Amino acid sequence: MIRCNMCDVEMFTTSIDSVHPGYLPVMLVNREKGLFATEYKSELLCYVCPECGHIELYAKDPKKLRGKMIGK
Repeated sequence: MIRCNMCDVEMFTTSIDSVHPGYLPVMLVNREKGLFATEYKSELLCYVCPECGHIELYAKDPKKLRGKMIGK
């Protein structure tokens, strides 16, 4: 359960969709440098406050974003 930082109400989850149907979900990407660079990805979670509309974004699986740039 995530609570709004502004009004202390329980937030609900929602998705961020593209205006074009069939597009992939919004992803966070950590790219290594170099020609044959590896990409580390995680889906994005969005929480919305039903009272004030405040939103918060989180990585669904932040451990998947870890690469050589960040450390393991």
